Amino acid sequence: MYNNRHFAHRVSAGVDKLTITSNDFSVKNIKMIDGLKLKPCLVELSKDNRPEQVLLIDKAGNRISGQSAFLNTGLLNININQYGLQVILNPSKPYHSFEICSDQAELNKRIRQSIMSLKDKGISADWRNCRISRIDLAQNAIMEKPCNAYAPIFKWLQIPYSKRKAIYQDGFSCGNNAFCLSIYNKGKLMRIEKNMDIIHDHLMRIEIQFKSKRSVNKKLQINTLGSLLDQGLPELQETYKNILSNDIFKFKTDQQGLPKFSYDEELELLISLKARFPKQSLVKYLQIKGVSQLFEHVGSVELFQELISKAGFHRNTVRQQIKRMNKLASWSDYKVHRPGLADLYSELLGKFAA
Repeated sequence: MYNNRHFAHRVSAGVDKLTITSNDFSVKNIKMIDGLKLKPCLVELSKDNRPEQVLLIDKAGNRISGQSAFLNTGLLNININQYGLQVILNPSKPYHSFEICSDQAELNKRIRQSIMSLKDKGISADWRNCRISRIDLAQNAIMEKPCNAYAPIFKWLQIPYSKRKAIYQDGFSCGNNAFCLSIYNKGKLMRIEKNMDIIHDHLMRIEIQFKSKRSVNKKLQINTLGSLLDQGLPELQETYKNILSNDIFKFKTDQQGLPKFSYDEELELLISLKARFPKQSLVKYLQIKGVSQLFEHVGSVELFQELISKAGFHRNTVRQQIKRMNKLASWSDYKVHRPGLADLYSELLGKFAA
């Protein structure tokens, strides 16, 4: 039996990943950091030697050379390279297998724990003024249907200036080097990664990744760790919902507020059929789609009228077809009903962006 007690109440978006950087830091004694690994410089084969690149001189006078030094712990990842110090921390996953840290006080507490871990290793910096180079906001929701049932909606999603787009059986991703959107079946991922069966395939996660300093500053209006701690999660959560509602789940709607998912495709098909079969194009169209499925593709008699009018059919033809469609709609087998896609869309919008 599945255990859903964690989702008895609505859960807001939270921080799933955070990357901070600083080029003004110091290390007390590099030799005292257990587990720190050094990546050597590349060998110049033509000269058969390895150039020396001074990476760091710590306060104890130890001088180390190499491409980078790195350390992975349970709370964070540390990377030191020629550009400075990079710290990657996750305020959520180390503390719970799937719940997102969405509470301001708890977020601040976990960030401070990570900072204390760095101080214990002798790494010092002006932590509040460290730049945020990446932040991931994510939210979970238990859906009414399995995650793969929402796949038909994914093909309509698109973020502005996206360079990559991929649709999976029960997930979706698109984005560019600065901004990325991911939707996936977290329950399935939990079973794969943790061998846990307490979460079923209805657990969906939508994650927005701000992957550059410019993206973080422009879209979230923050740039340093101090501004994140001071600004608070409520504003980030509001931004998360606004991006989903205004940029991601933004579709044309009819008079009833139902999304015109198939409108453009149906219009293109009608124009093509009209060019090939001037007198029989509507007959061909209805044969292709089937009257029983027409309303699911178009949504309503009114939208069907707008569709064929924009396709260039004479007003008399439009009037005759609408008369026939209204007659069909009055029959019990062909009553206009809310399309299944609209139900899925409304649930996604309500649980993640409302």
